[in-house]
Amino acid sequence: MIAEDYLLIPPDWKAEVKVRRIWRTAAQRSVTGKSSRQALYSVPHLSMSYRLETMTADETDYLRRRLYASMHKVLGCPLWPDRSDLTSQAAADQAILALDTTKRHFEVGAPVILLSGIDDYEVGLVQSFSDSQIVLEESLASAWPAGTEVYPLLQGSLTMASTRIVSDTDETGGLDVEITEEFDPDITHRVETFSGTTYGGIPVLTVQPDWSSPIEQSHDRPSTRTAGLWEKNESWHYDEPTLLMMLSWWETGRSDVMEVAAFFDAVMGGLRAFWAPTWHGDIRLADGFGADDTELSIAGGLPSEWQGNDVIGLHLAIVYPDGTMVFRQISDAATDSITLSSATGKALSAAELPQALVCYLLLVRSTSDVLELAYEAEETASISMSMETLQAQLVTITSTTTTTTTTTTTTAPE
Repeated sequence: MIAEDYLLIPPDWKAEVKVRRIWRTAAQRSVTGKSSRQALYSVPHLSMSYRLETMTADETDYLRRRLYASMHKVLGCPLWPDRSDLTSQAAADQAILALDTTKRHFEVGAPVILLSGIDDYEVGLVQSFSDSQIVLEESLASAWPAGTEVYPLLQGSLTMASTRIVSDTDETGGLDVEITEEFDPDITHRVETFSGTTYGGIPVLTVQPDWSSPIEQSHDRPSTRTAGLWEKNESWHYDEPTLLMMLSWWETGRSDVMEVAAFFDAVMGGLRAFWAPTWHGDIRLADGFGADDTELSIAGGLPSEWQGNDVIGLHLAIVYPDGTMVFRQISDAATDSITLSSATGKALSAAELPQALVCYLLLVRSTSDVLELAYEAEETASISMSMETLQAQLVTITSTTTTTTTTTTTTAPE
């Protein structure tokens, strides 16, 4: 353990507690937009920011003492959204804690803290853990009753902005804390295991927007322009525009929040490609179809070109009214129909058309190595993700199933 002191005043949950998963990617981008990438981190690093308010003179004194004596040190801070409570008493001289560890950042060799107050706590190191208990490296010094709060301990350094206390009265004050994880060689770090949907062996971001926040889309195509008095010469660097998308949504439930974290770990931030629907009605269906159908009737015609590519070879996401998603490749197209690479595997009636969506499924990559989980409560978080399309969209997928998860040996282009 590398923490030399602790900051234990809990957050003011009227403000968000933000936990960031940080990957790092080295990228060399050519003038035409193609890139070569290499991972610099093998596991994500964490940072956390939150607002704390002192309610008493004792808490304010505690906070000032910690900042004066330890602002330059590695501090231990509970990872507040990962709270778990003891399900049974932990007796003194025992090393087993009974609690729920699932979807939380407990790790072998890392410290955990049993917390009852800013001056009433005990820290131990994890020797091993399962879904329902933690075994500590050493026995507890004190007894802790059932219901005691237990947290993973984030060991990190404060930013300089986290040293300014704003006092509301002569006894209270507030502090905006930002703490970034420091390396501890004794911790066996792990990444979250992604168990979500894949298509062609590539993860799919299947999050469905609730439209409380708009989907932002913009196009990027850098150019060099030289101009005279009346003439200009413009050279476009990319063969086709890059589509930039920003998607924001809410997750409620610890498992759902951590599934997003697992997705981000699977693509290692901005390193690997993944699939994302456009969530716009790119293809309008004229009629329903059966589970064994490969030809879909369309209304309003079909755009002859998209992203610089003929639509043949592009990929579609079919979103059913019940939330089921099916992914298929366009193998042929006509004015009033498209042919899919294989049967949909699920029927859609004509009456369900207004509630269904057919949109392009794009190969994209995150534009950031950081995923921010902004917790409004311990199990509810708002999330945003920005992404950009890859120029190579014509990836051949050989389907082996007709479910929303399609398994193949295809890999994404870099």
